[in-house]
Amino acid sequence: MDELVLAEQGVFLTTDARGEIPVGAPDAFGLYYRDTRFLSGFALRLDGVAVPLLGVEDSGYVSTLTYGEIAESPVRTPGIPPNVLVRRTRYLAVPDGRPVLRERIAVMSYDRDALDVVLALALAADFKDIFEIRRITSGERPPYQAPQTLASDTIVLAYTGRDDVRRRTVCHLTPAPDEVVTLPGAAVRGNGGDGYVSTAGEPGVTAGFTLRLEPRQVVVIELTIEPASSDAADALLADTPAPQRLTFEEGLATATALHDAWLAACTRIETDNAMIDRVLDRSLRDLRLLLLQFPTGPYLAAGIPWFAVPFGRDALIGALEMLSVNRDIAVGTLRYLAVHQGRRVDPERDEEPGKVMHEMRAGEMVQSGVAPFNPYYGSVDATPLFLVLLGRTVDWLDEAGQELARQLEPALRAALAWLDDYGDGDSDGYVEFERKAGRGIANQGWKDSGDSFCSSPTAPIPRPRSPWSRCRVMSTRRAWPRHAYCASLATRLPRWTRSKRRLYCACASTGTSGSRTKSAMPRRWTATRGPCPR
Repeated sequence: MDELVLAEQGVFLTTDARGEIPVGAPDAFGLYYRDTRFLSGFALRLDGVAVPLLGVEDSGYVSTLTYGEIAESPVRTPGIPPNVLVRRTRYLAVPDGRPVLRERIAVMSYDRDALDVVLALALAADFKDIFEIRRITSGERPPYQAPQTLASDTIVLAYTGRDDVRRRTVCHLTPAPDEVVTLPGAAVRGNGGDGYVSTAGEPGVTAGFTLRLEPRQVVVIELTIEPASSDAADALLADTPAPQRLTFEEGLATATALHDAWLAACTRIETDNAMIDRVLDRSLRDLRLLLLQFPTGPYLAAGIPWFAVPFGRDALIGALEMLSVNRDIAVGTLRYLAVHQGRRVDPERDEEPGKVMHEMRAGEMVQSGVAPFNPYYGSVDATPLFLVLLGRTVDWLDEAGQELARQLEPALRAALAWLDDYGDGDSDGYVEFERKAGRGIANQGWKDSGDSFCSSPTAPIPRPRSPWSRCRVMSTRRAWPRHAYCASLATRLPRWTRSKRRLYCACASTGTSGSRTKSAMPRRWTATRGPCPR
């Protein structure tokens, strides 16, 4: 296992196999919140040396890492006190919308004599936008603010970005460290000051604890890390009273209850093979890591680490695949995308009325206008996929599905209009796309990387003159019968929609493909034989 991942409602922690974030390493490990890395260094040392890792227990939402050095081991690490066991248990939580990483460090001595050891915990935060880490965007950054100690047990790392949003990582340590030493580049401010000292170096500290370990004694250090920002989303939380902080055990019990509730709400499959049962169980737990919660309902993020935000195409396909497992995801996905459906023509974001969004971001690059993803609409297949998911969800939900179709009728009609107007601007029967945003995505199909069309492994296909279409806009050929069924439950269809539905059903039942005209299906489409689905 090359890395460990914890995630909860869009907040995620990625570490190396040892459960650490090496300070100053070029890797993408870190604690991420709202497309920003709020923790870029997180490493533990005992007497200045990394303790060997003995084992890892990971269930997706909580992990326990055990480190130690055995005196009788034939391979010893120089500088590590023998017979000392370090156990780190951590989990993520988002109580009342406020994300927090909690960790308990338990140090035990199995030696016959008392030991004096120094435990050092390095904490650093570069506050880089995820697009900077991926090297998609760059530019000169404002200076960091020097670490500040608000109290003996609280350290604040802060940064004000180009978008004038102040981001900070608040670290609470219990008990208070015996010493706080700043990483190279800045000096720690003491209590009682106002304002911040600017520093060119990445803000970070090393908190040191001098421990006296009696035989079999366990010394516990607890750490709470809270990422926060001054943007509009977090400002709403600032107006509400902070929830009473739970103990470590209470917070872990709450996190466990949330994951158990997720498993209970999902369809479970049991077999007579224990290995298959474990794979199915872990698959559901891994899907829970991608779950986002919005007022519109649950929503699956596209992936960790780069795509742990709302995407259109990915969420729609995920919700389709999950219909037999958890239907709430489909309902939440449809409602969220209906709320963020295109309302106007905005070339800077490839937005058009009725078009379903591609991606929603919230980091510094987006807020400062460097990247257009708030939201961005460069997806040719998200809109027909929206129609497919709506039709499938109505099938599954019966009467509740009919009510959902009526509630989403404006979004349904807008999506249909986009397919007929903006999606087929030259009236040739194909759904086409053209990047209008200078910083947008050129290939707006499911494989949207810049080199996704190649005639050989090293020779990209010359880009055709835009607008252009992809014959494998996979969902479009299935969208019309699905949307026709949904729309018929909510309202009478416009004449042009009824005619297209009849045409599609005729092609599906006869196997004919039509021609590339407005009144027929494109000849590259392959319709399923048989009657039109409901």
